[in-house]
Amino acid sequence: MRLKACLPSSPDTGSNAASFTSIVELQAAISRFIAEANDMPKPFVWTKSADDILAAVQRGRQALEAIHSHVRLCQMQARKFAAFFQALVFGLYQARQEARPS
Repeated sequence: MRLKACLPSSPDTGSNAASFTSIVELQAAISRFIAEANDMPKPFVWTKSADDILAAVQRGRQALEAIHSHVRLCQMQARKFAAFFQALVFGLYQARQEARPS
C-alpha cells in the first residue's frame, strides 16, 4: 500500500507531491521538512492592518449569521408544512373512517 501526501514545496525538489510506503516514512518526511524550514526561517509579514482583518472577520460573521437565519427560517417552514400535512392526512383518514358503512 502506498500513501500519497501533499507537503509544502521542498526547497530541494520544489515539488509538493510525494508518495510513501509507510506511516513512518511519511513522518520522517514531515520531520525533515520542519527541520529544513526551521533552518531557514522567514518572518511572517502582515499584509493587512488589524482594522482590515477585523472587518473581514465581521463580514464573515455576518455571512454566517445570514446563512444560519436562512436555515432557521427553512426549518420553521418545514415544521409548519409537516404539521399541515399531518393534519391533512389525519383529516382525510378521519373523513374516510366516517364515510365507511358500519
